[in-house]
Amino acid sequence: ENVEVVRSTTILVDNTAPVTEHHIGSPYYSAGGVNYITPATPLSFSAEDPVVSEVFSGVARIEIAVDGGQWQTYTQPLKFAEGRHTINYRAIDNVGNTEAGKTISVQSDATAPISAWLVNVGEHIELGGRFYLNALGKLALESSDPVVGNVASGVEGIYYGIDSTPSARYTAPFGLVEGIRTLNFN
Repeated sequence: ENVEVVRSTTILVDNTAPVTEHHIGSPYYSAGGVNYITPATPLSFSAEDPVVSEVFSGVARIEIAVDGGQWQTYTQPLKFAEGRHTINYRAIDNVGNTEAGKTISVQSDATAPISAWLVNVGEHIELGGRFYLNALGKLALESSDPVVGNVASGVEGIYYGIDSTPSARYTAPFGLVEGIRTLNFN
């Protein structure tokens, strides 16, 4: 008899797409659901192909689409110029299962706040490029974060020191003792 021997093989069926996560480096600040970064902040991605019924084919690649652009293979952490950016991302496994796209938005802020001092109370005058304040005078500090590229992350705080004292957080107008004083602030 000329009968072929029965052969068998094991086939692993993977119907589960990989899962991607994003990772925001430093510096990073989040407020009100907005992700604030700087142009130095890295944004990276990682993906895993989950094991289902003891089967996974592994991640073939992660793809990204930046600011409405075409999908491209992710190869290294991303950094963004000042402005608002939207990043779509997904992973594809070795048998073609494609994760539904996810989105993260970031606002990259490269412009430092601008601080200023002003007289809150008291008599004052400027003569010959020097500023004079009477003993009842109090100084106030204010700061704002300019909007550039439609982004302003806000002011975390104002810090100041008088003469050589260490910097402290500004909370209220303050007076100065008589003499020549140096106000340092940011």
